[in-house]
Amino acid sequence: MWTAFCRAPGQVLCCLAYYFKLPDNERLKNVEITFEGNVIDLDETARKYDVTLDALLSALKLNNKSNDYLRIGNQLVDDQTIKAIQSELNGVKKYNEALIIIEKYGIKGQQVFDILGYKVKWSGLDPDNAEIVKLP
Repeated sequence: MWTAFCRAPGQVLCCLAYYFKLPDNERLKNVEITFEGNVIDLDETARKYDVTLDALLSALKLNNKSNDYLRIGNQLVDDQTIKAIQSELNGVKKYNEALIIIEKYGIKGQQVFDILGYKVKWSGLDPDNAEIVKLP
């Protein structure tokens, strides 16, 4: 494909220009995406590879790169962190206390409650009155 345009040694700029005109999905096919850490910010990772979030998510699905992680919003969280959060949430009733626990691990979304089998029970609009309840 692009090699037809870049056969001469002096055509490096031509090759780079062609590469950067490729759609994000095409560019990611030949790139190894690596993760470091327990919680991965997908928006930040997309910026790192200079692609859209949708293209990054498509590439992760195709390459099964996120198997060791659980997607929560626009983050990937490893199993070890999920288990640690689940352990710390055991016995916690107050919503605000639960938020402090998940934020301590760097998780931004509250979808983690659904994933771990909790429901937020609201009493009015004040978060201080809200509780988390473990679903059976």
